[in-house]
Amino acid sequence: MPEGHPNPFAIMDIFDKEGHLVTVSDGSVIFHDMSFGWVLAQPDGIVIAQGSGPCNGRGNSLRSEGAGMLSATVFISLVLTYTNRNSISLKCVSDNQELINRMNDHKDYE
Repeated sequence: MPEGHPNPFAIMDIFDKEGHLVTVSDGSVIFHDMSFGWVLAQPDGIVIAQGSGPCNGRGNSLRSEGAGMLSATVFISLVLTYTNRNSISLKCVSDNQELINRMNDHKDYE
């Protein structure tokens, strides 16, 4: 995918070709300053889109890493809406076990 802004239709073309995409999120807490970052990638690791930002609230790693996964999820939701698609298969990766547990507990929600 060329440098610059990701094209939602190109993202869905890659998904159609690969069968699934991967999103990886991480967060950071230094005292009370929190931030997050995420990438959306092809299964072979080629990055398609990325995002980062600050996180508000009481400083902890679950909150910052959760904000990163939420940001990636909202991005994917917007891609689906823009391309008039209903679903996508994602592998979500995190190094925070509590975030993984909570995502597994909530993955069947509409």
